[in-house]
Amino acid sequence: MLFKKKSRVENISIGITTFEARFDQFFMPLLSRIREYDAETEIIVAVNGEHNREFSENYRSRLMAFLSTQKKVFPIMFPVFRGLSKLWNTIIIHATCDHILMLNDDIMITGKNFIRKIQEKLVRNHDSSFLINNSWSHFVISRKEVDDLGYFDERLLGIGEEDGDMTWRYLQRYGRAVPSFKIKEFVNYAEETMVDKPANITCRPGTKYSLFNRRFMFDHKYRPDAGGIKGMFDYPVELRDKGPDQYPNERFFRENRHRL
Repeated sequence: MLFKKKSRVENISIGITTFEARFDQFFMPLLSRIREYDAETEIIVAVNGEHNREFSENYRSRLMAFLSTQKKVFPIMFPVFRGLSKLWNTIIIHATCDHILMLNDDIMITGKNFIRKIQEKLVRNHDSSFLINNSWSHFVISRKEVDDLGYFDERLLGIGEEDGDMTWRYLQRYGRAVPSFKIKEFVNYAEETMVDKPANITCRPGTKYSLFNRRFMFDHKYRPDAGGIKGMFDYPVELRDKGPDQYPNERFFRENRHRL
């Protein structure tokens, strides 16, 4: 009863990013488990395509057939490869609720009370964004904070550096790191999927992360500065190119949709 009295969070949305190579081993088991434990929470699925490769018709058909059996699941499909920042932003924009539990597809959930635990952490964290188990593979994002900080930078055309960029901006804006809470019900298989490199994309040696994103961050967006902020980077940096505001009308939509 005390939790219900204190809570300002009535509900959350879930966002999942996925692509063809993860369908059988990771995505289907994850979504099935979520629906086993929770049949009502809205789920937005961002389905990525491949770079310089036609979207598999077999994958599209199997994916749509599977999703059609799952309640309140809304897929958004990208026929060509788009960066993770684009996928995350798309989920945020299309989600109904003001807090989104964002999941990579190489996650598994092992406890039926995971939504309640997320809500408890939101209350404890004053409805602000937070990481789960100190990882950006699973985190909760507050739409209010995204309006304040700006969306994930879609100039990061590949995968990687989105977390470091947002961490830096969070530290710079709020003077503290993004909080993290340990929730044992979330199991991360990121190490096992390190070999799942995106097709036809140049990655940093030994990783699945795009070389383009790394170069963009340190050749264009940030520059070393001893008086700057380190965050997740190897050394302190300062912002050189903030870039344009992204999705400036989303706040206007939420503030005015009741007038329709």
